[in-house]
Amino acid sequence: MTPHRRANGTAAPTTRGKHARTWGASGTVLVRTLAQIGAIGYVARRLLAGPEDPTGRARIWPGKSTAFPVTVCYRIDKLRDTGCLHGRWLDLGCADGGYVSAMIEGGADAVVGVDPNADQIAEARGRGLRAAEFVVAESEHLPFADAAFDGVLLNEVFEHVGDERATLGEVYRVLKPGGTLALMSPNRWYPLEGHGARIGHRTLNIPIPLLPYLPRRLGQRMMLARNYWPGELVRMVEQAGLLVERTTFLLPTFQQFPVLRGVPLKAYLRAMPRIERTPGLRRFAGLSTFVQARRPPA
Repeated sequence: MTPHRRANGTAAPTTRGKHARTWGASGTVLVRTLAQIGAIGYVARRLLAGPEDPTGRARIWPGKSTAFPVTVCYRIDKLRDTGCLHGRWLDLGCADGGYVSAMIEGGADAVVGVDPNADQIAEARGRGLRAAEFVVAESEHLPFADAAFDGVLLNEVFEHVGDERATLGEVYRVLKPGGTLALMSPNRWYPLEGHGARIGHRTLNIPIPLLPYLPRRLGQRMMLARNYWPGELVRMVEQAGLLVERTTFLLPTFQQFPVLRGVPLKAYLRAMPRIERTPGLRRFAGLSTFVQARRPPA
């Protein structure tokens, strides 16, 4: 192409070369930026992936005993207040049996504790509790007859089970008609993830702020256990055929944190009833959701 010339015959300056150089530089920057974004995305996926089970779901880790003395008293008192703690109960996910002992003292005639961890069951049996029996079993396959229990306690266990639907199906089966399910499980409104987190192959055994508020697909890949919106938990229980009678929130007692003990903890424990009576506050201060349900009468 012949360059444009001035009237005096000299070539007029052209900007095409300048534009070419500009676009070339911009293209290089764009390519580098996209490469950096891709690299960051790859690293993030690797960090968040963590170990998975063969089905491709994020791995859910076993729970630990939460039978701290004040916590046990607080939660068992909630059961006693409903008037349902009588007859034969099943503590599904009993760990070392701390709640089994309190349930018997609180009014249950007999309690069977179940846990898949044989070491925990051995420790529970070592308590020598009267009116108590301990069995190694999975929540999805309970070795009991139909309608064998007046009540089932699922206390900070449901978020760890392998199959939620199968577990609730077994709960329904072993409950007597009119029997009670007491389900206590993490409240997703609570701003801390108390089970800690898994980042890549590293496990952080400390409460993680705001992790429950992340989108489930992202957050669950880092969580060591599930958590639930209260309405979500209620729907799952209802879908299992149980009648939900009551839903409320359970506050943390902070017994597992020695640094908080003393005057601050005593002041907090005294304030707990007032917090529980404040609707907006208890929703966010509630560590767990408590769903009380009943198998329909025959």
